[in-house]
Amino acid sequence: MVSEIAKLYGISIDNNNYKSAFAELLKKLSEIDQVIILIDEYDKPLIDFLENIEQSNKNREILKTFYSTIKGCEEYLKFVFITGVSKFSQTSLFSDLNNLNDITINDKYNGICGYKKEDIKNHFKDYIKELAVEYNKKSNSIFEDIKIWYDGYSWNSKEFIYNPFSVLNLFETKTFSNYWFKSGSPTFLLKLIRKKNYDLTKVEKIEVTDDTFDKYNIENISIIALLFQTGYLTIKKRKKSTQGTLYTLDYPNLEVKKSLLEHLISEYSGATNGEKSILINRLRDNLINKEFDEFIETLKSLFAGLVYET
Repeated sequence: MVSEIAKLYGISIDNNNYKSAFAELLKKLSEIDQVIILIDEYDKPLIDFLENIEQSNKNREILKTFYSTIKGCEEYLKFVFITGVSKFSQTSLFSDLNNLNDITINDKYNGICGYKKEDIKNHFKDYIKELAVEYNKKSNSIFEDIKIWYDGYSWNSKEFIYNPFSVLNLFETKTFSNYWFKSGSPTFLLKLIRKKNYDLTKVEKIEVTDDTFDKYNIENISIIALLFQTGYLTIKKRKKSTQGTLYTLDYPNLEVKKSLLEHLISEYSGATNGEKSILINRLRDNLINKEFDEFIETLKSLFAGLVYET
């Protein structure tokens, strides 16, 4: 990749070692123009190997060496921005690059990753009207439905934002659905929850302290930290004191809660998405129609399909 970028700018790289080649590239690029480094999904080489810790650690060492180059070349750089779903603070991935500013729960940046209520009301008026007609509701009523499904993300407990990907898909298809989860199923997370036999009833309105957001050790991953970092939990309340801050975490909205629980049903039962949807709809209809005997029989069929491992 370093060589390809060099060719793009007509730069000749003399070093063969990737660390030295990266440093050489940054220096020579700075002689052409200001240099900005953007790295997305920095943690993918680690997340993809959670079931192979040895390989994940090897990848970590390579990345650590690579990122240390950035610190040594800061005189050539104007700006560096790194994103990822997980914060590997305890893996020493950025031990050499120790001048990073983590903006995850910084109040200044709470609204940069989604739509605010005003954004949707001011810029999507026509789409809201079309959606209201589709569901035979008033605009205010349909907006409340949008809020229940896709609002609720916050990193300061004051401002709450909507998932832009899901909102845009809603306006395009005029169907309330779990768009965010369809964009990428976190297989590693589902397997980890199952492996640790974690009780997800504990995650609703759970209270945590500051150090929870830093508890990401690849050999012993905190489920709560991982759920927060991957977007399945968000900050609903925050209470500051001189002794530290107490946070209340919960599902952001109906889309996230529904998506996670439905995919866990598939993970535990082995049912396909189609089979799972039919099963859930049958259970719901049984309760609505007060068909309790049928409900119990349907539930038994679900449990009969579970694999019990010792």
